[in-house]
Amino acid sequence: MPRPPADENPYAPPSSEGGELAPGYHSSEVDAETVKRFRREIQALGVFWGLIGLLILAIGLAIMWGGDLGGSVYGPPIAGIVFLAIGVAWFTLGVLACLKHLWAVYVGLGLSYVSLVGNLVQLNVCGLVILAVVILQSHRVIGWARQMQRAGLPLTLRPEQVNPVIPGQS
Repeated sequence: MPRPPADENPYAPPSSEGGELAPGYHSSEVDAETVKRFRREIQALGVFWGLIGLLILAIGLAIMWGGDLGGSVYGPPIAGIVFLAIGVAWFTLGVLACLKHLWAVYVGLGLSYVSLVGNLVQLNVCGLVILAVVILQSHRVIGWARQMQRAGLPLTLRPEQVNPVIPGQS
């Protein structure tokens, strides 16, 4: 059996046409466009949930500081505390979704379904339309994340780090 040249490693991963090691992750199931869509959509979800959280926090603070929104001389009303807690939760979920934590997307999706029921009971058409879009987008993000996880790719992967598997290379 002939010996390989001293500079050739028989255990080296596949290389690109130029002979150098192709940087990044290799996948035949996930392409750079899928990673780009996943990153764009999970970022949009996170920003939306973060903005909703900030809006709810602002309402909670307005309630806590009184005025015509229900403040009390005897202490903060319960509604203000509830708004603050909900606002912190939505904002936190938004930040964690932007950091590519899939569990945050699942929790946000669950809260979106609860909110959908509340908007349906109140017949808030605008809220229903917005929530329908958010729920659809959440399911799409989860689908792309599962596809990336099945391929063994991290969710923090950038599109330029994905290299397609070239047939004939192992």
